[in-house]
Amino acid sequence: MQSEFETLCPLHQLLPGENIDQYHALQAAIFRDLGPQSAIEWLLAIDTAELSWEMQRYRILRHRLLNTYRHKTIEMTLRRIDVVGIAPEFQDTAEAYTIYNALDWQLNASAATDIEARLRSYGFDQHAISMEVYFRRARSSFCLNRF
Repeated sequence: MQSEFETLCPLHQLLPGENIDQYHALQAAIFRDLGPQSAIEWLLAIDTAELSWEMQRYRILRHRLLNTYRHKTIEMTLRRIDVVGIAPEFQDTAEAYTIYNALDWQLNASAATDIEARLRSYGFDQHAISMEVYFRRARSSFCLNRF
């Protein structure tokens, strides 16, 4: 960046875990591609770099959020299968196993394969789970936006 335009560039607002070198690499690539010359071109290039960084950040956030909802959806679906018909005095124990199994699904690839096969046998394939994930996310967003 030409020194006369450096004042146009805002301070970097990185979140914990984000890498300043990656930010600078993205910014440099965009500046190199756009080749800004005037102040307005530099402002547009800076905004493009900032928005590109924000889009990457959003993609990571969305992925993590959907994984969290997927975990909760697996737990809820297992509860529908495993807790139904359990005697009331054993329901707390069954709930605890359901939570454990959902965590095992998340952390253990072999357990995930077994659990997903069991869910499929009850009609819950990956598409059904994904639809439930998106439904839970939408419902959660709607409930949060009401307040």
